[in-house]
Amino acid sequence: METAFTLMGHMKLMMYDIQLEQQRIEGSERIQQELVKQILNNQNGLKQLVQETCRFKELVNSVIFAIEEKNEKLMNKNDTLHYQNLQKKSELEKLKQQLAKSQVREKELEYQCATLAQDLQTVKQQLTKEQEVSKKLLQ
Repeated sequence: METAFTLMGHMKLMMYDIQLEQQRIEGSERIQQELVKQILNNQNGLKQLVQETCRFKELVNSVIFAIEEKNEKLMNKNDTLHYQNLQKKSELEKLKQQLAKSQVREKELEYQCATLAQDLQTVKQQLTKEQEVSKKLLQ
C-alpha cells in the first residue's frame, strides 16, 4: 500500500510537473505570439517611417529645387542690374564730358561777350567823339 501511495504521489507530482510544463509552454507560446505581434507592429511602424521619410525627402528636394530656381532668377536679375548699372555709368561719363565741354564753351562765349562789350564801348566812345567833332564842325 505504501508503494501505491508513493506511486500515486509520484504520479501526482508528475502530473503537476506536466501541468507546470504545459503552463510554461503555453506562457512561452503567448509570449512568443506577443513578440510576433510587436515585431509585426514594429515592421509596420518602420514601413510608415520609411514612407514618411521618403515623402519628407521629396519635399526637401522640391524646396531645394525651388530655392535653386529662385537663386537662378536672382542671379539673372543681378546680372541684368549690373549690366544696366554699367550702361548708366557710361552714360553718366558721357554727360560729364558733355558738361565739361559745355562749361568750356560757356567760358569761351563769356570771353567773346566781354570782348564784344569792350569793342562796343570803344565804338560808342569813338561815335561820341565823332558826334562831338561833327557838332563842332557844324557850329
